[in-house]
Amino acid sequence: MIKVEEIEAAYKLRQNRNETDYRNIINQLKKEGDANSKQIAELMEKRLKNNI
Repeated sequence: MIKVEEIEAAYKLRQNRNETDYRNIINQLKKEGDANSKQIAELMEKRLKNNI
């Protein structure tokens, strides 16, 4: 038996994409139509605006 003592997560949305690819991903997420995709798209847009 293996005992888990710690879990770490990475918060990474950019994934080394150029700005054009990043904007295309945002647009595709918006087209999905579900709440989770919309929320991720909004977060990505916010991060994009803060990095420019």
